[in-house]
This record gives sequence, C-alpha cells and structure tokens, in this order.
Amino acid sequence: MGSQTALFKARSKQFSQEIRLSGAAFDDLIDWTVGGYYYHADNNFSGSNILYPGKPFQNLNGPDDDITSKNKSLFAQLILHPTDRFNVTGGIRYTNDSKDYIYRRFNPFMPGVPTYTPAGILTGVTSDYEANKVDYRLSVDYRWSSELMTYAQVSTGFRGGGTNSRPFVPEQAVPFYPETMTAYEVGFKSDLLDRRLRVNGSFFINDYQDIIFTNLSPTPNSQNNATPTNVGTAKFKGAELEITTRPVDGLLIDGSISYLDFQLKSFTATGVTIIGVTLDSKAPFVSKWKFAAGVQYAVETEIGTITPRLDYNYQSSFYTNINNDPLSMVPRRGIFNARITFDSLDKDWRLSIAAKNLFDKYYYNNRFFNVGLSSAQPAPPREISVTLRRNF
Repeated sequence: MGSQTALFKARSKQFSQEIRLSGAAFDDLIDWTVGGYYYHADNNFSGSNILYPGKPFQNLNGPDDDITSKNKSLFAQLILHPTDRFNVTGGIRYTNDSKDYIYRRFNPFMPGVPTYTPAGILTGVTSDYEANKVDYRLSVDYRWSSELMTYAQVSTGFRGGGTNSRPFVPEQAVPFYPETMTAYEVGFKSDLLDRRLRVNGSFFINDYQDIIFTNLSPTPNSQNNATPTNVGTAKFKGAELEITTRPVDGLLIDGSISYLDFQLKSFTATGVTIIGVTLDSKAPFVSKWKFAAGVQYAVETEIGTITPRLDYNYQSSFYTNINNDPLSMVPRRGIFNARITFDSLDKDWRLSIAAKNLFDKYYYNNRFFNVGLSSAQPAPPREISVTLRRNF
C-alpha cells in the first residue's frame, strides 16, 4: 500500500514567575509564608500526516492549532508551634486556570474512509476553558521523642480541565472539566538505634471527583478516537514503607515497598460515550505493587573510598488505558542495576562505572492500543556508563 509520511512540529513559548515572602511572628510562635504565581504559555502544533500516497487514505490531516494557557495563583501558609514538639500547619491557595484553543485542520472528504466526512473540517473551530479553584491543606505533627514523629493531614487539589487538544473531527473538540481531589494521609518518621535504622511509613486515601482519563469515544461522524473524558468518581488507597539501615560501618542497606489500590466508584460522564470501562477497570499507568532494594559497602583505601552498589527494582503489571484492553497491558518486571564508585581522599575526584539493566532483560516501558493500532516501547538494553567528576 506504500509508506506513511508524517511531518509534525511543536512550538512552545513559556513564562513563569513565583514570588514569596516568609517570616516569623510572636516570638517564633508562628512561621508564615505568602506569595503568588504566574504562568503563561503559547503553544502551536502543526504538520501533515500522509498515509499511503495514491490510496484513499492519503492526506489524513494537516493540523495548525494554537493553544494559550494561563495560570494565576495566590497562596498563604501558617505554621503554629504551640509546643516544641507539636506543630499545626494550615494553608490556602486560590487559582485561576484558563486555556484558549484555535483549531485549523485540513480533513478532506475521502471516499471509502468512514472515519472522515465533510463535517470533519475543523478550520475555524474554537474553544475556551476557565476555572477558579480554592484549595487548602491542614496538618498536625507531633514529635514523641528525638527518634519518633507522627503526622496526619488533609488537603485538596485539582487538575485543570480544557478541550481535547488533538481532535480529528469537530465532535471530538469537546470540553472536559477540572478533576478535583481530597487527600487524607497519616504516617510516621523514625530514626532508631542511634540513627543506624531509619523507618518511615504512611497510609493515604485520595478521593477523586470528575477524574480524567483518555477514553475511546465514538462520535456521529467518526470511528472511535482517544478523547480526554471526566469518567466519574474514584478512590485511591495506598501505603508506603521505607527502611534504611547501617548495621556496621561502611554497610548501607535500603528498601521500600508501596501498595496502591484503585476503585472507580461511579460514572458521571456526560456528552461522550464511555467504551469498555466498568467499575472494575484499573487506572492507567498504576502498578498495584512496587518494591526496591539496594545494598552498598564502602571500602576505605590509602588513596580513597571504593563503594560497590547493587539495586533491584520491581513493578507489577499495569494498563496504559482505562479501557484495560489486553494489548495495552505492560507485564510486571524486576530489574537489577549496579554501580561502583571511587572517591578520592580529598573528595575532589569521583569516578563511577554503572550498569543499568545489568542482566540485559527484555521488557516494555509502555504498550498502547488505540483505534485498531497496537504499539509498544521496548526498554533500553544493558547500558554501561563511565562518569568522571571534579569538584572545585
């Protein structure tokens, strides 16, 4: 059928600035911070995609789209120290978030291709989005001793909405709304056994409203295409544990484990059709289990310190779309990395030799299945690197 030719170009011009003032009051009873943030970005996406010249699929699209994004925020935080051991923190943030879209897209009528019709001409279609949000954070922490601190906090946040940034037909230029979250967390931090053992742990629950996922949604004049969609309400529950120990001089052992559970609670999507999503669907790019462990031993010599280190990282399987199509599932993997480092006595020189994916395991970083096309991104093979650093 010939070959595909694709020429795309993305341009972005951004400016951001944050100003903050901090201080203390009432004999250090209160620490305070106030500030503001401004962000402006002008983005353009243009190019052409010609599929199979000489066939009915040619001249698929030629976008030239402009997106302007703005974000303005004001924030304040107070930390109250009623005692040397007890702290109360409160914060508030106001955000104005906006986006403006101008679509210029060449989608001609192509006989024999039901995906595109004369209604698919996007030139002149515009869209805009604006939201005003107020978020807060409240936390308390208590230091029981020099070795143990516990904390609890609740906070809110949001992910800005907008309009589908890469539609193929006007029916895909549909808005999606801000995703909001309320997060609850309790945890502890400890340094035990004369600081030779550090153990940190936490448990959290994140409640989402109007959670945003990319879903394959049909439109009256097209086949299924990926469209950002407010799917509904959802809950994440998780726990994390980190351990670092130095049982003897020179030896360091560290490890971490995390568990994350996702549950869709209800569907609230409007204006689009949800395909292949149920209340049992798993969130994309979320592994239920992650585990990491490392060990290193520093050997002192007459000319410096030699430190070999071995790391292991495990990640359970995950999907790359909310539809949980089997072709979008990335299998679990466990990867070893190694490094040996030499530090000179005066710490001015450091030489490191590292190996990523030590045993040259073949695995995927990502796998995707959209609009009848399956693709995958293999991870790099074993990589050996040498780094020489001079400190001045």
